[in-house]
Amino acid sequence: MATKQKWVIFGDNEYAITMIFETLYAIHKKSLEISIVINRKFTPQHPWNEDLHHIAMVNEEDFKADRPVFAFLAGMSPDSRQFLWKRFDKDRDNIVLPSLIHPSVVLPHHITIEEGVRIEPNVTIAPYVSVGKAALINRGAIIGHHTTIGDFVNINPGAIINGMCHIGAHTTIGAGTIINDGVVIGSHCVIGSGSLVTKNIPDHTTAYGSPAKVINTHS
Repeated sequence: MATKQKWVIFGDNEYAITMIFETLYAIHKKSLEISIVINRKFTPQHPWNEDLHHIAMVNEEDFKADRPVFAFLAGMSPDSRQFLWKRFDKDRDNIVLPSLIHPSVVLPHHITIEEGVRIEPNVTIAPYVSVGKAALINRGAIIGHHTTIGDFVNINPGAIINGMCHIGAHTTIGAGTIINDGVVIGSHCVIGSGSLVTKNIPDHTTAYGSPAKVINTHS
């Protein structure tokens, strides 16, 4: 009998765990084909994730990659996913960090997607896009052609990033934000929800508004 593939969800963010499970179920159709282990104590708090009660759960100190596993990072913020990435990176002989893309995503040829990326339902991505490691593209976002998304970036629901843009590493793009063609947004930035970004935004800044303006800087 063939060995059942071991899937691991690493982290303790309730929403992220639920979305990963939903996408795995959508891909494989039958949850019985997927063995998922959650490495931290996780107590579901909402009735819509009752299915998670039946998933095996182990504490971080008990987790060992003694055979090949596929691991998904259940972190919502850029910093949390980088933390989880570093935890897994030292065990890479037996751990694979695949990207997880919902079947409803419009995904053309001629794009580059690095390890650990998560793309949620109803996202549309144009050709010649590059997505960095462990980036998160939330529901309904649109990514235009020749755009580069950096490592550990968060793109929140309904954001529209037009063509030839660059989003720096560890940046968060708020829900419903529109970024005009060719705009460069630096690393470690936060763009407030509903903003219209018409000009470049420097590193380590928070910007908000229509048009978006820098409102503060941070380390």
